[in-house]
Amino acid sequence: MLDALKSSNEPEHLVLAATRYLKGLKGNLVQLKKQKAAKEHAAKEEAAAAAFQQCQQQQSYGGQYIQPQPSYA
Repeated sequence: MLDALKSSNEPEHLVLAATRYLKGLKGNLVQLKKQKAAKEHAAKEEAAAAAFQQCQQQQSYGGQYIQPQPSYA
């Protein structure tokens, strides 16, 4: 769409406004994607830390360790 605006025969102020809008929209989508990826990474790290802590507790109490089943979300 940005390429189409470059070759548009509309008034320049309209092309600039549309370009600014599209770039803002694209930036917002990229930002949301990065935030989602960061949340997923944090959740995986938290799950790994919890599994490690559970393993440590099992070993310190002399109990039998049962490996947790992976969850596929």
